[in-house]
Amino acid sequence: MNFHELLEKYKSNTATPEEVRIVEEELEKYESITEYYTDQMGENLDLDLLSETEESEIKHVKKHVNRKLRRSIFISILSILVLSAAVILIINKNYYNPNSGIPVDQYGFGQFMLDNMAFTEVHSPGYAINSAEAVRDGLGSYQIQIRQNQYFTGKESVFSGKIIRGEFLDGSNSLMNFWHFPSANCFAFKEGTLVCQEASGVEYRNQPQEDIQYQTDALKELPKSSQVSAYFTFEKNLSLEDFHKLYLKWYDDEEHQLDITYAAVWTGTYSGTTVGFQPGGGGHVLETVEEVEKNYPLLNLVNHSEELDKDPVGSWQTHFESLLSYLSDRGEFLKAMANVNSISPRFYQDIQSYIKENGIQIYGILAQGSADQILSFLEQEKIDGFNVDDVKLSILSH
Repeated sequence: MNFHELLEKYKSNTATPEEVRIVEEELEKYESITEYYTDQMGENLDLDLLSETEESEIKHVKKHVNRKLRRSIFISILSILVLSAAVILIINKNYYNPNSGIPVDQYGFGQFMLDNMAFTEVHSPGYAINSAEAVRDGLGSYQIQIRQNQYFTGKESVFSGKIIRGEFLDGSNSLMNFWHFPSANCFAFKEGTLVCQEASGVEYRNQPQEDIQYQTDALKELPKSSQVSAYFTFEKNLSLEDFHKLYLKWYDDEEHQLDITYAAVWTGTYSGTTVGFQPGGGGHVLETVEEVEKNYPLLNLVNHSEELDKDPVGSWQTHFESLLSYLSDRGEFLKAMANVNSISPRFYQDIQSYIKENGIQIYGILAQGSADQILSFLEQEKIDGFNVDDVKLSILSH
């Protein structure tokens, strides 16, 4: 690489630290050489042959030339710095800035965290966001770190990566580790994205009954102290009113109480991606969301416990509709963080159209409780799909 190319990289602020050092050393050499030749020009003149007036004029010219050269070099360098700053500003402005919008407060909450909270609640059953930050480290480049908590185990997972010019660089830490979409289980059967085929060629588009029975029998062998997290799908989709009855039935039963952490919403056959909400309003209490909720009412249910207690059905409907509206307005975030599955604003807009015509229907849940509680739910409710997600030997297990 020649010096001209290095200088261009220096001006565009894309040079490496080593290249910056080389350019600045060369600029210092140029200034020194200029001063040297200017001095030589005056020293090589035979001042003895000149009159005192002429000698004085030459010295004055020499000083003037030196000042002018230094000023020219200073102006050139200043121009380079101003131009570089302008280029950086333009590039950062034209590319996705994860922090643009709600400023980050002293607790780390800001636009990027709110985006991740909404996306995680809709798509990741059993998970919540603890923190999310994006730190700019270059031209349109941001180092991100997202901390998510799993309700059942209480364990925190840390996801990190880099967003450059609006795109996530999918390196060793894949976006799949951030999404936590449900695996190939009863949800996928219900959504139509999972089909089982026997060696004979017979296809099953519903979970085989023997699979459900196998898991049920395994639960019966567990110690009484065991805790279970499990997915269920219903024979028929439930309206929000019917889901509320089921929710209260199992929430108020002290002996067989279940914690329903996720309600999966039906969006039509072969929707391709699970969507839903947390009926209990999990997450952080965020005062700064109030301004956002003017446009997206009840976006964060945990901030509205009174409304949730008084009118759970209405609160759930408003909350889920606001989640869809909010995410459909976060196109740049989706392009960066959901590019593998090609989830775009249109995805949420189509769901909005579907539920406007058909209402919000719940086709499945993720719940946790003791092994006996899970078995009681299986026996009493009309279930066509069931998968154990995780098991702990005791409520005290970590």
